[in-house]
Amino acid sequence: PTCQVGLRFRAPYFLTNDKSLVITKLLFKKLVMKHYIFIIGIILIGASSLSGCCSIKNIPDYIAGTYVKQPEEGTPGRYIETFDYPYPICFEKVLGTLKELGVSVRYESIRKRTILAWYFDKIYDRTIDTTKVGIYFKKITPERTQVDVACGNYGLAKFASEKIFLGLQKK
Repeated sequence: PTCQVGLRFRAPYFLTNDKSLVITKLLFKKLVMKHYIFIIGIILIGASSLSGCCSIKNIPDYIAGTYVKQPEEGTPGRYIETFDYPYPICFEKVLGTLKELGVSVRYESIRKRTILAWYFDKIYDRTIDTTKVGIYFKKITPERTQVDVACGNYGLAKFASEKIFLGLQKK
């Protein structure tokens, strides 16, 4: 049998008819496609890490939709305040405040000291539903915790931080 480009194709000895040749070609194409998909995936991961979109260690979080780049110190989208609560109590109080506000918690991790919340569009007009607000915790002392509220939408970051900090000031 000949290939479409006119070259002679020599089938292995176990292929004896045209049907088995077609099956072999289909299996070969499927195998090649799997490699192309793998190579394209590697290229996309490499491009995203080289472009500064996210670092290699953040790729799983980026794919899962739980990655929020924390703004640098002093940027407009970041509000920090310290409270006289142990870290676990502060974490639970923030979750309670978010529940009272009616927003959805996309991700919470006590170990990573992070909460990601969204659907602020119900209570804040100048945002869309998928805009995430990152709430980060830092244990200052066993009885003091720093709460950092950050968002790329600066107005939403200010609004959310005011609501969260007000909820934490209630005893």
